Amino acid sequence: MKKPLPRAVAAAAILGLALAGAAAQMGPDSKSARDRTALQGTWKWQSASLAGEALDEAEVRLMAMTFKGDQVMPSADPTDTATFSLDPSKTPAAIDFTDRNNKVDLGIYKIEDNVLSICMALAQSRKARPASFESTKENGALYIVMKKQPPGK
Repeated sequence: MKKPLPRAVAAAAILGLALAGAAAQMGPDSKSARDRTALQGTWKWQSASLAGEALDEAEVRLMAMTFKGDQVMPSADPTDTATFSLDPSKTPAAIDFTDRNNKVDLGIYKIEDNVLSICMALAQSRKARPASFESTKENGALYIVMKKQPPGK
């Protein structure tokens, strides 16, 4: 005859199964919500290149992007808002920016600590979404590396 499981062991087993189920259910929507939350705030540009050419460092250091809700505002013109959508289920994770004229920049993103990297095909280029974090003459992509600013800066 088998020994009955002590209640604590049975409760731990049930809790473990529940947590495993919750982790299995944590799909792209949860990752999307987590990434959307991580993006909130102001990100100061550290470097940028377009079509394989580095942009002027002095000008780049003046730029920032502020994410608020599902909108993003450039520091150069805070009234020029766009919406963004995330698809972290893709590899690399995808981000799309839609401007007020419904033109869409197709991009990829990664967040590592307080550093955000975005590489995107600008709508006017009519190029495909970049496959990697690099700006080349061939892909015509804009590649930006940004650092998150503390609140209030």
